[in-house]
Amino acid sequence: MINSMKQQVYDLVEEFDYEKFFQYSGLDNHGAVGLITPCQALTISNLFNGMASHEATLQIMATVIYNYSNPLIDARLLEKIERVLSLSIRMRLISEQGQKMIQIFFPDNLTREQLNLLSAYQNTYGEKVRKVSIQYEAEAKDNLPIVVFKDHEGNDNNSHSFEEAVKHAQTLPVVERIDVPDECIIGSVLSSDGSTLCECDLVQSLGEYVARALEKGLDEENCELVRNHVISMRKLIEKRGNR
Repeated sequence: MINSMKQQVYDLVEEFDYEKFFQYSGLDNHGAVGLITPCQALTISNLFNGMASHEATLQIMATVIYNYSNPLIDARLLEKIERVLSLSIRMRLISEQGQKMIQIFFPDNLTREQLNLLSAYQNTYGEKVRKVSIQYEAEAKDNLPIVVFKDHEGNDNNSHSFEEAVKHAQTLPVVERIDVPDECIIGSVLSSDGSTLCECDLVQSLGEYVARALEKGLDEENCELVRNHVISMRKLIEKRGNR
């Protein structure tokens, strides 16, 4: 079950497309989530064809990134997952029943890498979101720009892209590091010049496993984790090559 769940997340990371997501015009629940950790940025449709809750999808993402077991099994592990999620920038995307929205939730502190990843997220996806937001606002007088977060006074800040979110993030305390486990890199990382996001390669994605092996040595469990990860990453890379 855990391996199939992991493969589903790998597939969803590869499949997500902002323009397609906001083109949805059906009546069913249709959501997605974004996550910016200290090491990577990910955006995926909610599980079960977008119909699962944002919370459940974020929990499964954290399970895969941090190599936790199934969070539905162990309530104590669920507490750990909620803690690491609270230290990341989270996004809830909605495109259903005529409503479009990207809600952003910030942690109390950010690392410099998270700031850089959020800025690169804007440079990578901001223009696509801006076009969707401007069109959405023009469709009805009650429609607001779709990107929203709470400012320091607790008021909603609505805008057409992530630019205002980047400015807000720059006012938050910056810490050198945050206390989270090593990550399995399956999402996007900073490009060579740091300005945009790019897909991670197999070597980058193995960083967490290498660090663990250097610290604790290789055991049967780690070997199995590496084997499953390499299989999943190869499938993902093959999909990229066929696009």
